[in-house]
Amino acid sequence: MALIKCHECGNAISSSAKACPACGAPAKLAPKTQPGWNTWPVAIFVVLPLGLATIYLMNSGGNKVQECTERGVAYFKEIGSYPRLSSYPDAGRTAEEVALERCKRTTTAF
Repeated sequence: MALIKCHECGNAISSSAKACPACGAPAKLAPKTQPGWNTWPVAIFVVLPLGLATIYLMNSGGNKVQECTERGVAYFKEIGSYPRLSSYPDAGRTAEEVALERCKRTTTAF
């Protein structure tokens, strides 16, 4: 907390004071300075590539989920639970539905 001069009466006031205690004039706050760097290069060279990489990675997993689901359906056929499952907790659900649900959680489910 530095002392600054009141712009009305010239008395010394605290830099954190909202008004001059002598004359009651509102204290002039120092103008806020902007950061020394421009935000556009950051947006273009950092945020944009990260966003594009995220979109690419999200879309590239589609084939893995489909392949996992096919393996899951094949598994249910092997154990005799196709087309509808008969054991708890998935009793009555279709093999495709259960396989897709599990493969969306992890592509190594089957």
